[in-house]
Amino acid sequence: MKNTKQIGVMHDHEIARRRLHAQGLAEVERAIEERTIVRTWPMRGTLHFVPAADVRWMLALMTPRVMASAAGRHRALGLDDAAFRRIRTIVTRALTGPAC
Repeated sequence: MKNTKQIGVMHDHEIARRRLHAQGLAEVERAIEERTIVRTWPMRGTLHFVPAADVRWMLALMTPRVMASAAGRHRALGLDDAAFRRIRTIVTRALTGPAC
């Protein structure tokens, strides 16, 4: 029997396969490898596969609402604008640096 994590991954891939009208999960894997789809959480923290070409506008549209709804939690954790700027710098460097 598959563990829960494997089932979750298969479930996500199966949903992506259906939405892409893909013939099989290998086609979804190929789309991920080719970076034509991206797994992200543009809404409410729920992970979705979305077309790579649409990620920027989707995040630009939905991020302000997500961040506003999380503002109280951010304050409780001591995460202010300066902390998010530092986090953004660190993540950007990690993602644009030499591949591991």
